[in-house]
Amino acid sequence: MSMSEIPPAPLTDSLRSDIILLSSYLCGQQAVSSVPRPDDRDAELYNHVSTLLTTENSCNPKASNVNAVVGKTNINSVEFLVFAENARLCEDGETGARNLRTQLKTAERIKAAVEWDSGRSEPMGERVDVVADKMRGKELLEKWAEDKDSFAFDSHLKDLFNVITSLGNEASLFTIQCFIYWRAYRKVAWRVLEISTHWGTSPFGLIKQCLHQSNLLCKEVDIQLPTQFHQKLQETLELKNHSIPNTNSGDLSIVKYPVNSDNAESWLSIIYKQWLELEVHLLVDKKATETTQAKKDTRKDVSKAEAIHAIVNAMIKLRSLQLVLDHLLSVEGLHKVLADAEAKQYSLRNSTTLPADKADENNVAESEDSEDHDELNLTQKEVDSTQLYPSYATSRLMSAFKNVLGWQYATTYVYAKASHFRGTLKLSRFYYPHGLEPAVFHPKTVTDVLENKLKLESSIPYNTTRILSTTLNAKVHAEAALMSWITTLDEKESACSIEWPIGVSKKSCRLCWELSSCLKQENGLVFQLPGTHSTFYPWIPPPGISDIILLKLRHVLLNACQSFKATHSRQSSTSSAKDHPLVIDSNNSSWGKAEIPIST
Repeated sequence: MSMSEIPPAPLTDSLRSDIILLSSYLCGQQAVSSVPRPDDRDAELYNHVSTLLTTENSCNPKASNVNAVVGKTNINSVEFLVFAENARLCEDGETGARNLRTQLKTAERIKAAVEWDSGRSEPMGERVDVVADKMRGKELLEKWAEDKDSFAFDSHLKDLFNVITSLGNEASLFTIQCFIYWRAYRKVAWRVLEISTHWGTSPFGLIKQCLHQSNLLCKEVDIQLPTQFHQKLQETLELKNHSIPNTNSGDLSIVKYPVNSDNAESWLSIIYKQWLELEVHLLVDKKATETTQAKKDTRKDVSKAEAIHAIVNAMIKLRSLQLVLDHLLSVEGLHKVLADAEAKQYSLRNSTTLPADKADENNVAESEDSEDHDELNLTQKEVDSTQLYPSYATSRLMSAFKNVLGWQYATTYVYAKASHFRGTLKLSRFYYPHGLEPAVFHPKTVTDVLENKLKLESSIPYNTTRILSTTLNAKVHAEAALMSWITTLDEKESACSIEWPIGVSKKSCRLCWELSSCLKQENGLVFQLPGTHSTFYPWIPPPGISDIILLKLRHVLLNACQSFKATHSRQSSTSSAKDHPLVIDSNNSSWGKAEIPIST
């Protein structure tokens, strides 16, 4: 059946349910190319603030929930800044585990906990003002190591802006980085572990393997460091008579370094040495990183300030060596080696996964937030190295590496813009005060829609149980909630601008991107999102969206169901391409090398 033949009437019991079901069916699929991040000053600030809000707690060590930021910024003030989290579905007033048994027994469909009309002009969400406390911020920076290590979003939001408003000449960048890494170390650990295990072995070993087999073009790379760091680095590289600007030992200077076939392995071992510092202080067991099974346990309690200091220092050094790594990744043949390793790991994963019809129906859906893994997430279908787009394999590794450095870039940028927050600051949080009940679909509904109404049996292979499980992860995405809310602002609030930059800690999904286009056509509002990886995820339309827009979004999903051919790699990054000055702990200027294991 062609898409033009699909009637405007709902395929299920409502257009909203249609969107939840179809987006769950398409979960993880990407039918068009990624869209890069826009170059916008306000959007960049909001993206970095959103990254700093990405913290975790003991119940959510992966910090899988995504948050979004929208606002209006002047030169020396932030007059309007609103934050929102993904609104998760809940059951019995909680957002905990949901299971298929409950799903199959429940007769209700998705609906809000209070009645509402899709055509009404006001959303169900509410705004709550947040007042920043500068003195509390100073106290948090002074005693960050004594603080607890588990925070809810609202408390971390307030603490973060307490800290930001307190920043001045007396507060060092290194200290705020320690404060942030203390609160985000579980999330950082997951990102480090993902790189260390994604290819089934250390990617540094795969790089070294290719360096043995090929010549690397010579390139001069600029590295910005304090003088004493340059001295130690040159000693480690055994560079003689290499010039260093004559400055004070703590002052930053830029030095050009050669990266070529003769010293490529030395550079790689220096980078790997710093990477090992992250593994030692963030992961449970260094040996466990040799297997993807280690992903089941990354909860290591970082209880000492020394460990956080070591993590921050390693991050700073890795950031300074980013251009070196980028050139090493250009070595001939590496993209094919990485893609082959990815395909092998996917095959191993599939061979050890129980069929969906034999899985325990009490289990929570496979991923609490699969959307969060848009760098290295493998597709939900059988793939080989050619389907993984080998030419993008090194880009995927570099993007994941930048994501590990995301908090490093974010703290540096926000610290440099601290004056914005010391003037007028109006801060609030947007949220849904009433929980959303679980999306519930009967298996017969799934097969009826996909096979009988849409006749998709020849399209993407699917399993009914997997789709039902995926619908349990449906959320109102944070940026979608903010876009919907902005359309309801009164003339006084919305007249200041028709352009709204929205910062998100990661690229937006395909439906959030499409929603921004639809709202631009209908309301004339321009939403500047942080690019899109164009991938579909289980998606709940935010309350207040009109049926006209719901029809357009459903049309996008229906077209994707028919036209999908292959999944592109997703290359989003929370870090900006722009660089900012480093502030380094001058007491830790040593480098060193580490022996890199080569996979056989």
